[in-house]
Amino acid sequence: MARGIAIGRAHLLAPSELEVRQVAIERRDVVHEIARLTRAFAAVRDELDELRSGIAPDAPNEVRAFLDLHRLILEDSLLSDAPRDLIRTRLMNAEWR
Repeated sequence: MARGIAIGRAHLLAPSELEVRQVAIERRDVVHEIARLTRAFAAVRDELDELRSGIAPDAPNEVRAFLDLHRLILEDSLLSDAPRDLIRTRLMNAEWR
């Protein structure tokens, strides 16, 4: 198995949709559900940092920029705050919407 990063065009071979099950939660579980979401964001952040630290010194700058962009998206309040609000107001699981 080769390790590293590949840059190229992606080709969609078959259409698919990510199906996420909508699960209603109890009001008492909101804090737990928000904590799960917070841990998920932290795990993604850690994974992006790990990927960035493993980039070869001679890799194109675009590779670092690509990972940095995803880190910025992850820190955007529309992505991080809105799901927490939905958990609080609609009492839905963290994965939903």
